[in-house]
Amino acid sequence: MDCLHAQQVLSESMDGEIAAGELAEATAHCASCQECARFARSLERMAALPTPVAPAALVERLVTLGRNEAAEIRSAAGSDAIETSIPETPVNHNDAPRRLPSWWAPRLTAYAAAAAVLLVALVATGAGLARLGRHEASTLSDSVQTPGGDRGATAPSSPNASESAKDAYGQLAGTPAPPYVVIDGLVYAPTGPRTVDASSLVTATPAVTALDTGGDPVSMPAYHVGAGPGTAVLRATDGTYLGFSAVTRTFGGKALVLQSGTPVTAYGQWPTLPGRFPAPSASDGSPTFSFFGKDDLGTAIFVPPGGRPTEGFAVAPGTPSTDPAAGNPNWTWWQSE
Repeated sequence: MDCLHAQQVLSESMDGEIAAGELAEATAHCASCQECARFARSLERMAALPTPVAPAALVERLVTLGRNEAAEIRSAAGSDAIETSIPETPVNHNDAPRRLPSWWAPRLTAYAAAAAVLLVALVATGAGLARLGRHEASTLSDSVQTPGGDRGATAPSSPNASESAKDAYGQLAGTPAPPYVVIDGLVYAPTGPRTVDASSLVTATPAVTALDTGGDPVSMPAYHVGAGPGTAVLRATDGTYLGFSAVTRTFGGKALVLQSGTPVTAYGQWPTLPGRFPAPSASDGSPTFSFFGKDDLGTAIFVPPGGRPTEGFAVAPGTPSTDPAAGNPNWTWWQSE
């Protein structure tokens, strides 16, 4: 059972709508998955929230307002003025004001009081859930690294956390990226000159890059070595080959390759998100992504709505320089091979 299925089963079990076998399987999954175990604990804390109790003074005030309103309606219903008509004009009884039934006003008092109490209870419940949500957000922030910080550092928790993160990203934006080239949308790092067997090469889209020359970018013939995207070569003008290795990270032992939505035309430029993903406007990835868990290196990963991490996931800006994203100031996307 994967994480998404396990969390769905745990949520449905709160309403008693799940088979015992599925629940047992989801519970067993939580024993080996830290993120799903945290999700299960969140559900338990939500279920354990006490029944909200509105302050007695507020309830009494609302009930009194309801009684006063009911009294005014009773007074209006009993007034002869509302049934006065001009004698010379025939009265259309379908249009004439109708007297309220005698049973309506007392019930109105009770209904108004009940509605007021229900409203207060809903407000109190919402406040409780908001407190729980803030607690969960704080817990989540413990697993998300501060931009530019070391592994294990916590994200800012102040009201201006988003602005602080933005400043940190801005400072990182001036940091040169590692030497990268982009071949068929995938990001590669150089491995040095390479001797290759031409029969093993698979033609790729030429790469436009200046490498580390400092000159203008030029189009260089590019090839994948073998069937997979793991290694590639560029052919220099003198006929020699430069070797490159795909920039990867793993989730559940499965390799995912860094993609770039924009060309990288020289060493020192940062890859960006593919164009199909709008850049998130918040440090938690919203509205483009939502937090899923961690990859094999313990880095927080984010998935699009309905996405599975085995197919691809995003990593937030500002990872450590030792991370495969190398401290990229942009959100990065890692695609299944």
